[in-house]
Amino acid sequence: MALNVADLTARLGLNLGEFTKGLEGALKGLDAFGRSGGVLAKALSLQFAGIATAAVAAGVAFDKAFDSIRIGTGATGRALEGLERDFRSVFRDVPTSTGQVSSAITELNVRLGLTGQPLRDLSTQFLTLARITGQDVNPLIREGTRVFNDWGVATEDQGRILDVFFRVSQRTGVGVGELLGQVGHAGPAFRQLGFSIEESAAMFGQFEKQGINAQAVAMGLQRGLVNLAKSGEEPRVVFNRLVDGIKKATDAQEAITLAAGIFGNRIAGQFVNAVRSGKLEMKEFADSVTKGGDTIAGAARDTDGFVEMMVLLKNRVTEALEPLGTDLLRVMERHVVPVFVQGVEVLRSMVRWFAELPDAVRFAVFAFGGVLTVQDSGVAALCCRVHPLM
Repeated sequence: MALNVADLTARLGLNLGEFTKGLEGALKGLDAFGRSGGVLAKALSLQFAGIATAAVAAGVAFDKAFDSIRIGTGATGRALEGLERDFRSVFRDVPTSTGQVSSAITELNVRLGLTGQPLRDLSTQFLTLARITGQDVNPLIREGTRVFNDWGVATEDQGRILDVFFRVSQRTGVGVGELLGQVGHAGPAFRQLGFSIEESAAMFGQFEKQGINAQAVAMGLQRGLVNLAKSGEEPRVVFNRLVDGIKKATDAQEAITLAAGIFGNRIAGQFVNAVRSGKLEMKEFADSVTKGGDTIAGAARDTDGFVEMMVLLKNRVTEALEPLGTDLLRVMERHVVPVFVQGVEVLRSMVRWFAELPDAVRFAVFAFGGVLTVQDSGVAALCCRVHPLM
């Protein structure tokens, strides 16, 4: 049974939204409190040092993700700020990494032009699908967006269609990514035959389940469309009549002859066997997966447990700490980094000065340094007292 993150968070008394609000005030009073020298003050100082470290790590992770979105989408100004808000929303609600979320946001924005809530919803769905099926999210998004664009799937229907492909995968054992790829490649032929995207997904799943080469069927259909068009009839009508004729044929050879006229001899036998055995009832199967109740989000809720809850909690803490980390990074960029740069310049000047000394002087310095190295600490200390510049 899946754990409810919201309930557990409430029971633990965690209020992440208020966490950073009180942090600034606490940090202001920490310096004065720490000067008291008390054990508690020192312990708290260490705790806040840990928080600062975690905040900086969060700031670095978010900065890297935002850079990836900026480079991948080309967005700037308010458009980029909107995509950054979309990133934050998805990251805090999906137990996955910043890299995966930024990749999904970038790909879906570029390939489908999505922003705002539609982008958040579809990003969450693709990330969840990849997570529960153990697939890489990037190939899934590439194949999925290609299918959506090729078939002209409206934005409001894309999530529903992705759930249909998920159900076909559950019923047939064919991976969602493979189904998306097959339907994408064979889209023109199936659309000319009058099949919907849901029916095409169901058909490919059934073909693969029954051992029929779905790509070969698609190629056969594309070749057969030329002949079907000559008859002046709707391709879908002719296809349905073909299937009906195969079922009613007096023997297998007659049925194969019918199928070979459309698919060719290579796969006609496989197709006939599947139809005559009753294993290729397309309409019933298509209806069952189209109207089915299971969804990607529902499957995730039923299977997510303690591990996923911990990752999600970590994401929410990271998201809460990020503003503080970003501020600390800015302070470091403005004040700490210049000091280090200046120090490097001083060191470079010293090296340059030393390199310009006469050889005899540099040799003497190296020789004297070697002597000091082999002496005991007492001698070295004596040298320092005799000549403080040493």
